[in-house]
Amino acid sequence: MVELSEKINNYRVFPRLFSVFYLYWMGEVILWSMGLPNPASAQWLVAAVTVPGAAWFKIYVDSGNAK
Repeated sequence: MVELSEKINNYRVFPRLFSVFYLYWMGEVILWSMGLPNPASAQWLVAAVTVPGAAWFKIYVDSGNAK
């Protein structure tokens, strides 16, 4: 059981799965907004989805194993 938890910790499975989900979601929102007749009305939503990506990336990178 300890080996499984160490592998999950070493491979950082959950942050990677969240990153994949987030990238997919961000892409869908951007493509959706570009398909609108007036994309200016959806700029707040695109910003609300894309801006937290920088914070998530910083947290993900800084949480790496310090070996």
